[in-house]
Amino acid sequence: MHIIKEDHGYRASGFFEFYWNRWGVDFDVIYTGNDEDKWPWMIHVHFLFLNLFLHFPFQYIPVSKKERWCREWQQWGFSSYDDAIYFHWNEIVKVWGLPWFSSVHQRHEVRRADGKWVPYVGCWEDKEPDGREEFYFPYQYKLKRGEVQNRTVTVYVERMAWRPKGFTWTVLFEKVRQSISVAFDDEVGERTGSWKGGTVGCGYEMLPSETPEQTLRRMERERVFD
Repeated sequence: MHIIKEDHGYRASGFFEFYWNRWGVDFDVIYTGNDEDKWPWMIHVHFLFLNLFLHFPFQYIPVSKKERWCREWQQWGFSSYDDAIYFHWNEIVKVWGLPWFSSVHQRHEVRRADGKWVPYVGCWEDKEPDGREEFYFPYQYKLKRGEVQNRTVTVYVERMAWRPKGFTWTVLFEKVRQSISVAFDDEVGERTGSWKGGTVGCGYEMLPSETPEQTLRRMERERVFD
């Protein structure tokens, strides 16, 4: 058995994997479906920062995986990731958002010229326009090869709010993010003109007391587009 050292852990292919790079609580029985694994079944135990994948000698192939093109990673048990717990039963997955760690979106608003905030109305919605205040500015982006892209951007100010799941009834723990929404009159970035295409719009978080133009100029200095 050959043990390989990796970032934040060790691995012996087909036998075990041991890591300590992510916080979590998991317990799964996993079928890898990998023909290269001597033992394709393993138990996954994750407690706090200790993360162990232990293969055990069992060759049985699940009925749902007997066709070779269907043989892939499958789980039975539960695993945690970010703000939710995932319950796995073969190909069925149920997600439970943790009451404190997961957030529920509350509102999306835009700012009018008089400073009033009103609900965001998308261009696809059959509603009256929201009357947001829009600004038009020149924007310059320099590509890695030295070419300068000169664009005109349309900017408006928006804000979104989230509250922790289980605490949506109070503003006490509400998180509000205010940003500018930016639309370019042509593609921007290294992928401009390629089949992937450049960037045509984005958002950028505003700092306290910043004007929309000040935020845009900071984005102009800091942001890199592929």
